[in-house]
Amino acid sequence: MVKIFVIAMGIFALLSLAGLRPTHFLMYLTSCLANLALAKL
Repeated sequence: MVKIFVIAMGIFALLSLAGLRPTHFLMYLTSCLANLALAKL
């Protein structure tokens, strides 16, 4: 779980550096992480 979170934060940081608006991506990423967490359980 921790590895997935670290990778997600890395992608989010890269997008922020790229100057993209992170709001919609963050919502999408959160839903993806929730699905992955449920799949792991």
